[in-house]
Amino acid sequence: MPKVQEGDTRRMEMTRRRFGALLAASGIACAAGFRRVVSNVRDARFVRAVRACVFPGSVRPLDKTEVDKPSKWAG
Repeated sequence: MPKVQEGDTRRMEMTRRRFGALLAASGIACAAGFRRVVSNVRDARFVRAVRACVFPGSVRPLDKTEVDKPSKWAG
């Protein structure tokens, strides 16, 4: 059987004051976490676009006949 720890057991007691402090600390931690989550969600709705430095494809001159007719993706 393991030996029972001997020493100061007063620090292990849950007093009313210690319970109140623990309850207040957990409430503050929850409020801080909730505030952080809400701020991340709020900021995620507005994203500023950044202009690309280089066009990611080939550039070719416009042809008048291709502009006037519907493309193959026109449905």
